Amino acid sequence: MTAVATPRAPRLADIQAAVCRQYRIRPADLLGPSRRRTISRPRQIAMYLATRLTHRSIPDIGRFFGGRDHSTVYHARDRISALAEADRDLAEIVGRLELRLRELATNPPCHCSDCRSGSRAFPLDPPQIPLPIAFPGELDLEVAA
Repeated sequence: MTAVATPRAPRLADIQAAVCRQYRIRPADLLGPSRRRTISRPRQIAMYLATRLTHRSIPDIGRFFGGRDHSTVYHARDRISALAEADRDLAEIVGRLELRLRELATNPPCHCSDCRSGSRAFPLDPPQIPLPIAFPGELDLEVAA
């Protein structure tokens, strides 16, 4: 008899990290009290993904995301669901995050010392290309006339 590995659900910390990475915010911002849309919308997306991808209870999700009430999690879930139906860009971002998290849950990165794959945060992230930094006056560019 062959054992079949079942994919694990993403951890709440995985969801938090993915959303913070997508929106370039700190985890403390996501858990904090800010109502600014640049913070609250990613927080709502994280709660939405947590309700869809984990087996955690709604109160557990609320507690994880800064001690929020269960009604806040329900509101976030319903709000992102409605916004994603109306906003194609948001739907694409949420879909991409969900895909990354499902992939991470199915193929978690290796953390052994012999393997370099443990250094990547998410398997589907594009490669990071460092850009050269130049200060004014450091580059002598000639402009063709």
